[in-house]
Amino acid sequence: MITSNQVIYNSIEVTKSFYFTFDGRRCYCSIPVLNLNDTAAQMLVTYSDGEQEIYDLYSVDGIFYSGVSRTNSNSRVNFEKWENDQSVTLSGTWNYGGNEGEWYIEGFYKSLP
Repeated sequence: MITSNQVIYNSIEVTKSFYFTFDGRRCYCSIPVLNLNDTAAQMLVTYSDGEQEIYDLYSVDGIFYSGVSRTNSNSRVNFEKWENDQSVTLSGTWNYGGNEGEWYIEGFYKSLP
């Protein structure tokens, strides 16, 4: 577990992450850092072109998360969290500059929540 500003996060080992562009192309990206708890998540994304973004997400119920990029507040994401034992899936959408698409993230808890 990682603590940040006295908040405890559970680390997720991301095994697969891809999103669909507004024109339907599938693009893979890596997520070397994904930490979440029932009220928030922090995510570092590295895209295939080498660009990186950090997202801060918030949740009121521990299931639905939404947030914006720290580097570009026009980049918004919304996810629904699914869990099965240690497996975690985030399924959702991204929106940037009037374009939008789907985004899927699969992984597992490095430590049990």
